[in-house]
Amino acid sequence: MKKIVAALMLSALAAAPMCACSSNNTQTVSIQEATEPEYRDEQGVGYNTLEDGSLTTVVAKKTILNAKISSEYEGKKVTTIGRSTFKMADIVSVEIEEGITKIDDYAFAFCRNLTGIEIPDGVTVIGTNAFSGCTKLEKIALPSTLEEIGMFSFDAVAAEKIDIPESVKKIDEYAFAQCGNLAEITIHSKDIEIAETAFEQCTNLKIIAPKNSTSIKLAQNKGIDFEEAK
Repeated sequence: MKKIVAALMLSALAAAPMCACSSNNTQTVSIQEATEPEYRDEQGVGYNTLEDGSLTTVVAKKTILNAKISSEYEGKKVTTIGRSTFKMADIVSVEIEEGITKIDDYAFAFCRNLTGIEIPDGVTVIGTNAFSGCTKLEKIALPSTLEEIGMFSFDAVAAEKIDIPESVKKIDEYAFAQCGNLAEITIHSKDIEIAETAFEQCTNLKIIAPKNSTSIKLAQNKGIDFEEAK
């Protein structure tokens, strides 16, 4: 638990605004003003242009209940669900079209009414805290193209079973930490890079993975129940 608190504090410090301190110790805080995105669709989702010419979603209105993220807007490809786009929104469901390749940090963090997510093929990265704190998130479908699951990405979700595709190369620190309902996770890759804390405080968990895999070794080292896949 101490490790989790420390990591969260570091994350909060990294996200905090910088302050400048004058010689007389009077502190001034720089506040970044909100700017309107280049585009905003009828749902209230904003879009900005990335360096490669594709679009990323940016801050969306927090009152969106049923979101649809298309792979094209105004004739441009949408490739990224951007940082904090739906953070703390009232969103209940989301439909993501194929063509998106990245779900960025905090994209859906603390969407406490979100119950399910089906991530389409094409997505390769799920960023830090992407779905952290989605405490009603019971159904999670991951794509066969996924390569990286970031830190705290599914921290404290409600899912009971999760299937990790063979394409996944890395599960980062605390990725599924504090998932008290998580009873079974199936990991298909034998040589996946998996952090020691990936399943911290998942007290009911059983890991199903190939024989002699890194996942089975982790389970043995951490005292987690496991089953060798047939």
